[in-house]
This record gives sequence, structure tokens and C-alpha cells, in this order.
Amino acid sequence: MKVWWKSFFWIVVLNVGILSVAWEIGDRSGLAWGFLLALSINYYLALSFPLKKICPEGAQKLEGQDAWGLGAEVDELSRRLKIPRPTLYVWESPRIQCFVFSKWPGQGHVALSDRALKNLNPEEIQVLLAWSLLALRSGRVINWTYLGLFLHLILIGLSSVDRILSGMVTKRINRPHGATLWLTAPLIYMIQRLFCGRSEFYELDRALQSLGISPTLTGSVIKKIYFQNQTHPARQQLAFAHLYFSGQLPKGGFYPLLRLQPSFKNRLRRIYP
Repeated sequence: MKVWWKSFFWIVVLNVGILSVAWEIGDRSGLAWGFLLALSINYYLALSFPLKKICPEGAQKLEGQDAWGLGAEVDELSRRLKIPRPTLYVWESPRIQCFVFSKWPGQGHVALSDRALKNLNPEEIQVLLAWSLLALRSGRVINWTYLGLFLHLILIGLSSVDRILSGMVTKRINRPHGATLWLTAPLIYMIQRLFCGRSEFYELDRALQSLGISPTLTGSVIKKIYFQNQTHPARQQLAFAHLYFSGQLPKGGFYPLLRLQPSFKNRLRRIYP
């Protein structure tokens, strides 16, 4: 069974849950409001494009001239893995990074930061591309993408509550995602684990060997990205942080609990035989 069944299973569960609770609370009128709420959520999940949320400042689709030869590399990897060729993007970022997402089988999207293209050699870039395409072939990326969309909806709600509470207490709007995120962190943790586990990242790291990429090279890329990114603050983008090759969340507060990617040390321990 394809692993992406989790996404569509939990979407069905969410719809049934909303309608059941609405019917229990408000009978027929409640069911009507529950139907509108479920319809709104499904509309958001169906039409929302994660790239606009992950890269609000924009990402450039890689078409035509390709000075880095990424298109040829992706064509070759797609042929070897027997998957449709994903759409490639490049976005501006001070961090060496790569992310991948997909909302439907056969429709993948892979993006590399311009810093990765500047600081990594062709072999190291191949590691990022191969890792992303292996994730697409496994079907896990669909679960990761819908998890991000679910979390984004939750965080929008929490942010609104935080703004209202801060306005009532301090008479001004403070930064969102404060007290409510602390209180709901265990719930978010449970939702994350329904869609994704840390073992999936270990499996993808090891699977690179099937494409002729040595564990030494993979480990070198993981270390290089981790240490070079230390000079640039991580973005507090909780909803889609798990779509990145390397951990994208800060170390402090509750983030270690909600960080899906294993630490670079644990990834290295699992890679080397």
C-alpha cells in the first residue's frame, strides 16, 4: 500500500469528525455550519499551493537556460527512479537548503536555495536532488505536504487567538504564536506523528546508496550544511519545516519537541555502517 494513503485517510476522518460534532451540538443547523466549515477546509487543501507559503518572497521556476545543469541531472535521476520529472525552482536564501513538496502522485516540486548552488559542488548538489526525488518516489512527500497545510491552518487559528489575547491584556498586538502554541504543542506533536516519523529521514539517507552515492559523501553534505547554516538564523516556520532537507527550526523553546528532522549527529550515526 502506498504510504500517501495517510493524507487522504486523515482528510476523510477530519470531515467526518467535523460533521459528527456539528450534528451533535447543533442538530440540523449545526450540520449545515459543519458542512460549510468542512467545505472551506477542503477548498483550502485542494487549491492552496505550498510554494507561496514557503517562499513568500518568490521562487523562480527553472526553465530554459540552466547554468548549473540541474535539469539534466533531474532528468537522469527521474529516469533511473522511474518517476515523472518534478518541477524545479531556485529561491534566494542565506542558508544552504533544499525542500520538496507534492500534493498528488506524479506532481512533484523541488527547490534549491541560491546559496546551495553557490556553496556546494556538483556532487553535493546531486545528493540534495537525489534525496528529494527518492522522497517523491516513496510517496512520503504527499503526507509531508498535507501535514504542512494542516499545521498552517492550525497556526493561523492560534495566531488569531494570540493577537486577541495580547490586545486585551497589553492593548497592543504582540508577535503571534506565543502562549497558545505552548499549550497546543503536545497536540501538534501528535498530529505530526500521524503523518510522519523521524525514521523516514533515516531511510531516505540510506537509500541514497542505491543511486551510487556513498555514505561518506552524504554525511559530508549533512555536516557541511549544518555548520555553514549556523551563521544564519533559522526561520521559525513550523508548519512546513519538515519539507526541508536539513532542520529549519531554532533550537530553543518547544521547537526540539516539534522538530521532525533528526539532528545531524543522529543522521550521521545512522548513515555510516
